[in-house]
Amino acid sequence: MKPTPALALALMAIGMAYILYPAGKDEESPTSPATVRSAAAAAQFGPGTLPAASHGSPLQPGGVPIFAIGPNGELIINSSVMVGLDVLLAQLPEHPSRNDLARLEERCKEGLPDHAARDAHRFLHAYIAYRKAESEIEAQPHNADTTTAEARLNLTIALRRAHFGAQVADALFAAGEAQSRFGIQATRIQADPNLSKFEKSTRLEALRKTISEEGALEKDESAQAQQLMERQVALLRGRGAPESEVQQLRQQSLGAQEAQIISDMETQQAEWERRYQAFLQQKNAILSTGMSEQNRQENVDALLRRHYKAEEMQNARAYDLEYGPK
Repeated sequence: MKPTPALALALMAIGMAYILYPAGKDEESPTSPATVRSAAAAAQFGPGTLPAASHGSPLQPGGVPIFAIGPNGELIINSSVMVGLDVLLAQLPEHPSRNDLARLEERCKEGLPDHAARDAHRFLHAYIAYRKAESEIEAQPHNADTTTAEARLNLTIALRRAHFGAQVADALFAAGEAQSRFGIQATRIQADPNLSKFEKSTRLEALRKTISEEGALEKDESAQAQQLMERQVALLRGRGAPESEVQQLRQQSLGAQEAQIISDMETQQAEWERRYQAFLQQKNAILSTGMSEQNRQENVDALLRRHYKAEEMQNARAYDLEYGPK
């Protein structure tokens, strides 16, 4: 199944414009080693890639717990928590009331003992503040050059460590940040007009080797488990197993929350692909006519407007460019 750029932009932080509730001066930071065990590296789903929940509002009580606690009673902060919080935040109105925020807080504290609930409360508001600041960075105009991209990455890295501390920020984001740096450096090499193809290839291979030796691109245990699970999913579907078996396997491997998120994303991906194929069939009919190039393009643009909403147009064009017939 092809990835959808539209899904990658589907849910931005709608409810991010909130004020961080200050913790008392005598309270320990929710990201300190004494209260948090960081249990994951980069999130599988980054900001803005989350599907809307399809089974009622996640803010309603009694859903899948957002936070979990470790064997010693410590609050666990990992990629699943970020996924869950993004889903919850996307359910809030643009200008949430105190009641909205209170419901969010209660939802996050469900199933936690008092000390962990307090830590979860503090982390929730630290996360809200982080997402708000991150969205402000993303909203700034920028050029598509590597210098700008590197500056924005450095600003985001500093922002994460300011909000979460180095230990938690490294556990949650370091692997993704290393891959972003690799992408920036690789783009810089590819764009260098003074390098021959051979020199570019040599430098790229050296860059990959360096990063691999540093372990930045090595797959962690969770990523390996994810790959194994998806191979098992492919086998199940290959023999015609019902989707209930696929969902059961994912729940056993990832937990109910992430299994449901993946299922929701696949549903939306399938719907996006269905819509694209309908557009593509009509586009091919237009391209096969004897129209002038200008008339063909005008008709294709009109076709895009019939199939996609205004906010989807940029992603639809990018998807067509990437996956359409060459």
